[in-house]
Amino acid sequence: MSTTRSIQPRHTSSDEDSEHDNDLPTSGAGRTVTSRLKKGSACVECRSRKKRCDGLQPICSPCLREKRECTHDESKSRSRTRTQDLMNKVEVLQSKLAELQVQASQASAASTRQRQQLTLPSRRGTSSSSGMLSLLGNSAQIDTRSPGKSSGIDACLATGEWWLQDAPPRTIQKHLLEICIIHGHQFLSPFHVARFWEALYSSAPPLPALLNAMYLLACYYSGNPLLACLEMHYVARVRKMLAESLGARSTSLVDWLHASTLLAFYLSCRGRYLEARHELAGVVPLMMLCKMHMIESSVIQSDSDDDEASPSLLPPARDNFELGERICIFWMAYHCDLLVALICGLPPNKSLITETTTVWPRTFEEYKEGFDPATDSSVQSLFGSKPVHPFSPPCSMLALRMKASAIHGRVSLFAMSCTAEYARTPEFFSRLEDYHRIVTTFMDRLPPLTYNPTTMEVNLSPPSPIHFTIFSVRTANLGTFIQLYNAVGLDLDVYDELYRRRLHKAREATALARTFLSLKLPVRFLSLNCTVAWFPVARVIAQHARRVLSLEGDINDLEQSQADLATMMEALAEAGKIYPYFAFQLDRIRAYVNGGSEEELSTHAAVPMPTF
Repeated sequence: MSTTRSIQPRHTSSDEDSEHDNDLPTSGAGRTVTSRLKKGSACVECRSRKKRCDGLQPICSPCLREKRECTHDESKSRSRTRTQDLMNKVEVLQSKLAELQVQASQASAASTRQRQQLTLPSRRGTSSSSGMLSLLGNSAQIDTRSPGKSSGIDACLATGEWWLQDAPPRTIQKHLLEICIIHGHQFLSPFHVARFWEALYSSAPPLPALLNAMYLLACYYSGNPLLACLEMHYVARVRKMLAESLGARSTSLVDWLHASTLLAFYLSCRGRYLEARHELAGVVPLMMLCKMHMIESSVIQSDSDDDEASPSLLPPARDNFELGERICIFWMAYHCDLLVALICGLPPNKSLITETTTVWPRTFEEYKEGFDPATDSSVQSLFGSKPVHPFSPPCSMLALRMKASAIHGRVSLFAMSCTAEYARTPEFFSRLEDYHRIVTTFMDRLPPLTYNPTTMEVNLSPPSPIHFTIFSVRTANLGTFIQLYNAVGLDLDVYDELYRRRLHKAREATALARTFLSLKLPVRFLSLNCTVAWFPVARVIAQHARRVLSLEGDINDLEQSQADLATMMEALAEAGKIYPYFAFQLDRIRAYVNGGSEEELSTHAAVPMPTF
């Protein structure tokens, strides 16, 4: 039953703490109450029945009228001031605080006994997601099933301050390096496993900075809190070793470049993009000075005339395996530099994008089994009048990802260098259509999501119905389309067809994200350049939804846009659990959806610095 409530100023008095409003009318006994009762004056019976009481003694009017016994609680009848009530509450809180302090001191004593064997540097935000990875030998795959019983490595990790030594004990060192190698495909790092283990304990081991960079990534990927809290320790150690070893005669420059790139990759994963950009600003020019961007064959050429004409800072590779490692290291830096520039809203390195002629990376299995060097190709093969098939040799998953990165690099450089005047010239539209044709050709020739090669990157039980690399490359290429169409302002009066193309590609990417979310798979299995594409997709969908709403357009179009936006926000939320960048972008989308300005979705918005 509804009631009508009038708005009236409420009368206040010094007795505002009274239990009831006891302004009673004249009672049946002819007794009249004209003032409020003091707190605690009501009788016990009226208080239990929640009745109004006039507080008269020895018997109140309601009890007299209903002919029942009337009793009064003398302890409550004594009036107390508000100050006394507050003092009593303070006494109760102080007693509770004393109890908590006793419990805390007991817990601290127990924790001190546990730390007698283990004292780790602390870091905010440390969490454990999947427990200690089991030792999986030299396999290049991830086993996401239950690791089973511990092999005893936890006991080794908790013994002594091993991380302060120049090198960890061999058991721990082997464990850390195996974790890094197992996850190597996620950061595109080249590890010829057999050669690496052979060199580790030889007279010419890998550079200490490289080993410590691998320990750092192992701590990041392990999911073990005992290792996760050592990340900052290894970041400082790697930086110190890189600074001390650069220029030393005994330093392997290839290992130094490799370690620097691994450090930049780690910083990008932790959301420290400006630091990663700073690291790559020194690595990439040095690689180009070493001519690692101009390796035009996957095998060592017998003719060395070109090398004598333009000597490199690097010594000649000893064999094809070492040459293959150099090619992989270069492409890892290329990919990381492009990705960090994209996240920071900065244009890619123009010299790196336009001058690279290094051939696509090959797997070490290809080197072992042999291949025809005539099948080598590089970036130019994607941009000719007849672009090659994405699975033309070399056709490894690593090469496929690098081809997608190279296309995105060229498109980003074109889109970010366009001015408003140039965007209205015939030359601009000619180049726009050329890039559209190149990206379309690449996309159309990709295998389906269910593509299942002999060697999968991830072992799942039950097996995944989609191939993660194919999914990542498809999503990244749809992001490339959107980046291409963002080259112009997309004023609907002039570029209606381009606007529709962009919206269509955004909805394709949304359908892919919806498929992935429906499988309940971890986002960490996807490459970072795939998930980076989710924000521009969400941006396009949000802008279109606002436009349809403002113009009172088709209701079906609006409902589809709202559903697509919900999907992309869910995808960004999942990615934000791992990478801080996506949580930041999700906040920008929410601010825009809640009525924010277009600046909320600016591509060049500042990237926040993380806190530790």
